[in-house]
Amino acid sequence: MRKEVDGLGSVELPSVVYYGAQTARRLKNFYIRSILISDLPLLIKVIGKVKKACALTNLEISALNEKKAGVIIHACEEMIEGKFNENFVTDAWVSHGTGVNMNANEIIANRANELLTGEIGPGPIHPNTHVNMSQSSNDLYPTVESLTLYLLINSVLKACDGLENVLKERAESWKGIVRLGRTCLQDAVPMTFGQMAGGWHSLLHRNIEELRNRQAALLNVALTATVLGTGIGLEPGFREKIFRNLSNEFDLPIKISSFKEEVIEDSALFDASQNCDEFIHLTGGVLSVITACSRIASDLYLFSSGPEAGFNEFYWRSDVSDAYCALEAMVRLKQQAASCQNLAVLATNNDDLDLAVTTGSTFTNIIELLLNTQEVIPLFTKALKEVSVNKDKALRNATISTALATSASSIYGYEFGTKIAHKAFEKKQSCLEICISEGLIPEEDAKEIFDVRTMTRSSSTQQLIRKYQEKLRTNK
Repeated sequence: MRKEVDGLGSVELPSVVYYGAQTARRLKNFYIRSILISDLPLLIKVIGKVKKACALTNLEISALNEKKAGVIIHACEEMIEGKFNENFVTDAWVSHGTGVNMNANEIIANRANELLTGEIGPGPIHPNTHVNMSQSSNDLYPTVESLTLYLLINSVLKACDGLENVLKERAESWKGIVRLGRTCLQDAVPMTFGQMAGGWHSLLHRNIEELRNRQAALLNVALTATVLGTGIGLEPGFREKIFRNLSNEFDLPIKISSFKEEVIEDSALFDASQNCDEFIHLTGGVLSVITACSRIASDLYLFSSGPEAGFNEFYWRSDVSDAYCALEAMVRLKQQAASCQNLAVLATNNDDLDLAVTTGSTFTNIIELLLNTQEVIPLFTKALKEVSVNKDKALRNATISTALATSASSIYGYEFGTKIAHKAFEKKQSCLEICISEGLIPEEDAKEIFDVRTMTRSSSTQQLIRKYQEKLRTNK
């Protein structure tokens, strides 16, 4: 055992752990075992990188000497590598960041002291004075949250890119396969599976682009706001240098939060300290992408119903259960995303005066949602890639529908088309068969007018209408 002393007195700690007195007090007085920081290795890596960038900046502005900065940077690099993950014993659910930040500061300080003295524990490097120099939990942890979410969204977007590519391929390969469109689950007019997939692709693409915009906003961070936004405790020159070092560490264009229309200096930093509505926007972006995927999944689910009594227009040759599990998982993911955004709404502006302190549960929920999303989308992509079209069943459904009378209505008028539809329904025949058998339209004309492939193309339908309208005028 070893003894550490803080402002409240002394604390005994196991000699092998790198966390210190303040972390130990938190574990004793306020510990909720929901999601520990040790369960979130990416978050720890981000903390290490931010702390390293701060140490590099403090060295650059001569606030830390080379010896102290060197061992702090060394400890940060080991943290980035995951060496101290098990020492992050604070929880992520309840904390706005003080417990997590102090946990990190103590680990880095104690490891730095070990490098200098050979022993873990108090020494030349102090967790607050040196490791936390020019920082506050109130600006550092929101910065860590933003950058962690940015990196997680990268993985989600990579998965989305794979899905988008499959949708483009499906749209291309299905463009000549006719199906019957449906509105309100009732027969509509013919279209192609390629057009259906093209609509899916457009839906997904525009929502992905919106999520990219939401993600980009995460690179505007609160660091250097310190406690409330005033920047109290910043070493001279720190704000001017930190963002270059931070950007280099992450290889990202990270900037200080700013507001071009401000009337009070650093208004954006006070805003960042007080509010957390960015979680509403972010979860909205994620929810929109997942909802787009869920829409596609629901369509696949319904159109693959059967095989005898359902639509049976889609099917899988093998791994049917895996495909259906992927579709169902996407629907469940939408439910999780919706509940996550609802929590973000409840947490936003439900804070005390000058500090947003209710982000913990929202943050951990978003992390879980993003982790699930980056796993589910590839499974859904695989199901979409392997689905096949039942061409014969789809063509039959398109051909026999009374909705094809719409084509005749556009040429001969609504009443004429309605007459064809009623007769076809009563006699259980196609519109084409009725027109030929009852002599309503010459056979050659009827075959052209009720060609389902012609009906799927706007240019072809307009050309058809012009042709027969001209023919009617000529025959008068």
